[in-house]
Amino acid sequence: MSTPALAVVVVSFNSRDTLGACLDSLGRHANPPLEIMVVDNASGDGSAAAARGRPSPPRVMENPTN
Repeated sequence: MSTPALAVVVVSFNSRDTLGACLDSLGRHANPPLEIMVVDNASGDGSAAAARGRPSPPRVMENPTN
């Protein structure tokens, strides 16, 4: 795997469905390679788990509060 030239941080709160669409879009349109990190602000809808369960999972950081 090549070294990412760009890092993208996505901040999420209860946005599992739109988070998936965002990560899909980044994966389709990223050039050069990206490092993607999702910062989840204590979502109750499974956003962090959904991000971790993706085929190419981003790094995920879970904050204890929003």
